Amino acid sequence: MSLWDWTNDKEEGPICSVQFLRSETYQNQYWIKFNPDKNNEIVSNGKWRVLFHSWTTQSKKFETYSPPVELRDMPTGADYGVPYTKTVFIPGGTEMAVTGTEAGKILVWD
Repeated sequence: MSLWDWTNDKEEGPICSVQFLRSETYQNQYWIKFNPDKNNEIVSNGKWRVLFHSWTTQSKKFETYSPPVELRDMPTGADYGVPYTKTVFIPGGTEMAVTGTEAGKILVWD
């Protein structure tokens, strides 16, 4: 994943990048969304993993965090093996995001 400043015609190459290697953590990321309140934060997810990415203009690399999910974190009666659908940031400076599952459950990240 690479991010360019397309408004800066003097910029050569991306502002920052990360390579998703084929691993259990990174593979099959199919959804991506910017944080509407902080333009240096992105969330992506695949069926089994949510990744929070952030960057600074000085680093040229994304910092990535994948929060662990344990059975005790899941809603009561939730099917732990149900794939994720989409993740979005909650706007308004809440510092929170939510992920939906194919079973209609919501995971809240703060």
